[in-house]
Amino acid sequence: MLFQAWTPYDVVLDQNYMFHRELHVRAARILQGRFATGTFDLLDLGCGSARHLAGILRDHPPATYRGYDLSAQALELARVNLASLADRVRLVNADLALGPASGPADVVFSAFAIHHLNVSAKVALFRSIRSCLRPGGIFLLIDVVRDEGEERARFLDRFEDEIRSQWWALAERDVVEILDHIRTCDFPETDSGIRDLARDAGLGGCRETERHGCHQLWCFDRD
Repeated sequence: MLFQAWTPYDVVLDQNYMFHRELHVRAARILQGRFATGTFDLLDLGCGSARHLAGILRDHPPATYRGYDLSAQALELARVNLASLADRVRLVNADLALGPASGPADVVFSAFAIHHLNVSAKVALFRSIRSCLRPGGIFLLIDVVRDEGEERARFLDRFEDEIRSQWWALAERDVVEILDHIRTCDFPETDSGIRDLARDAGLGGCRETERHGCHQLWCFDRD
């Protein structure tokens, strides 16, 4: 979970500070294009409240949805947001790294969660994602990204400047909490770093990508 209380994160979503809307619109187009006919099983790693993805899945429902998150509070919100899927939903209060072991999937989805892992944990997770994807499946990733050649410290300084100057709808105490979180927990990769992780895990090439500021979407194939 990004914050101790979920309300500040809802403000971030409402104000679209991290371009959730645009990136999820692209994700919806990819899902609809790949699975226009037939059903699919979806695994959501670090699902949070599933607020944006739930809107996509109402129009294009999967056969099953499995969501993993460490926040029990977020999962309660996800249960409400995903109510249209009824008994297709399984929500698990556990580390996202455990998700791929829960069974095969046609789509693995993760939004703004994997950057919390260190490099070795990312390597292991990408490999497990590849293993759980069925042939023809896809890994849809939305996450924070550093510029090429940009060190983590420089990225964090730049991100802090952006938050302080543009995230005006948040209370100061929430800004302080967010900044403490990103300096402690955020370890974003570069675009090439994400592609290297996918390639080394045995995933296929990146079919589609979209970037807004330091927020990016990738879609990797399972050959």
